[in-house]
Amino acid sequence: MKQELQYTLFAPQREKNFKVSETVILSGGGIRIELPKKESEKAQGTHLSVLQFIIPRDIKAGDYRLDTRVSAGTHEKTVSGSFRVKR
Repeated sequence: MKQELQYTLFAPQREKNFKVSETVILSGGGIRIELPKKESEKAQGTHLSVLQFIIPRDIKAGDYRLDTRVSAGTHEKTVSGSFRVKR
């Protein structure tokens, strides 16, 4: 599975860099899995967060949710998506 999230960072100073944290949580079917957190330093501008992962083979059929949270300093944005596993 592949999930993409585009975001933009702005600051008053031209040379400002941001410490960015990206967290993805998979939930549904009685499970909650937090995927490894990505931390990086980013310059101002538009960025694309791309996460690829394999859905576990033993996951139960049903509806699942992906919550992706991007934070920089005191600012935070969470985007949710969903998918269905059929057996």
